[in-house]
Formats: sequence, C-alpha cells, structure tokens
Amino acid sequence: MTIDEMSNELDISHGSGHKTTVKHFELSFGIEDPIGDIDFYPNGGESQPKCQMDEEKSESKKDVTAILKSKACNHKAAIFYFLHSIDMNQCIFLATKCDSYSDFQEGLCSNDSYLKEQMGLPAVPVPELAPKSKFYLRTSASPPYCLQDDADLQ
Repeated sequence: MTIDEMSNELDISHGSGHKTTVKHFELSFGIEDPIGDIDFYPNGGESQPKCQMDEEKSESKKDVTAILKSKACNHKAAIFYFLHSIDMNQCIFLATKCDSYSDFQEGLCSNDSYLKEQMGLPAVPVPELAPKSKFYLRTSASPPYCLQDDADLQ
C-alpha cells in the first residue's frame, strides 16, 4: 500500500477536523498532494536546511544508512518547527499561499494580495480559504528556524 493509498484509507483530508493542517517535510517519504484545509510546505516540502549536513554526507557516501538518516531528519524537522512555533516571542513561521514553490521562490506570490498564514501554534481557522490550499515558507538551519519576513527570503 502506498502512502497516498494509506491517507485515503485513514481519511486524512480537509474537513476531518475543525481545521486540518498538514505539513509536508519530505515528499519522497510522504504525500505530495494537498490533503488538508491548509497544507504547509516548508522549503517546498523537500530538503530542510537543518538536515543539509546529513544530506551532503549521504550523497558523498551513497550510503543507504546515511540516506535514510537524512530522510528521517527531514521528517523530524516537523517536531522542531512545531516546538519553536509555540514561543511566538522568538519567531513566527509565516507562510504564503502560492500555486507552487518555484513561484514562491521567484517572489511571484509576495505582494499583499497573497494570503499569509501562520504555521504551528496558534492555529486559527480561515473561513474564506479554499480546501487544499498550499502555503510555502523557508526556514533556517538553526533555532529558532523561522525567517522573520520576506526580506529574509532573498
């Protein structure tokens, strides 16, 4: 059974709760398509900066154990980001609604007409938001992991 089939089996989808937020951290081990009310894709849902050292080691060695460690690190980044989202005095994980990560990286979704949403706590429902909305943000490699504003993205 594939991960996509398991998500259908478990019925993880928008409308499953008051506000279903889904975070995509390692697409090769997870679900690429949006399935929640809001889907967050830190760093495009791919490689997390916190894990780049592990990825560089795995690529240089072509070692299966190192590759799995790198993939696991990307998944575990969700825990670190969530924990740091609790203390809003440190940092706010602000994500931007955008059609794709490449559009986000090119700044095509950075003007005020694009909706911004906070990843982590507090999770506040956005009634006018269409289900399966994609939100993108970048993170840093070290605590508190979030980048404060669009100026930090350049």
